[in-house]
Amino acid sequence: MKVFLKAIVDKFEIGPDAAYVAITAYSTSPQVMLKFNDPANKNSDKAAVNREIARLPHQRGFTFIDKALKQAASEVFSRKGGVRGNVPQVIFVPSMSCFESLIFFISGCKFLSTKYIK
Repeated sequence: MKVFLKAIVDKFEIGPDAAYVAITAYSTSPQVMLKFNDPANKNSDKAAVNREIARLPHQRGFTFIDKALKQAASEVFSRKGGVRGNVPQVIFVPSMSCFESLIFFISGCKFLSTKYIK
């Protein structure tokens, strides 16, 4: 999964006038690992983003994508998370558990689209 995530990040230009990356690791309890306003994004430092990906812990537990999306809405897709209002907001949610993830992803997306992302 980490190799896959790094390959995706490598396709983007990172920086103040380009893409920002945020990372939320999720299982039973989600954890924001990187916000849009972290120095890696502001300093156009793709290597720092990839270091954050490398540090992602292997989380045990259940796949609660809905919890992760709600946490991302409040801590990442927000002013305190460094969201920029003048660019499209895109969320990419890789998962190893397809069916369970789809149910919680739909639930979480409905929450995000009605509350935070327009």
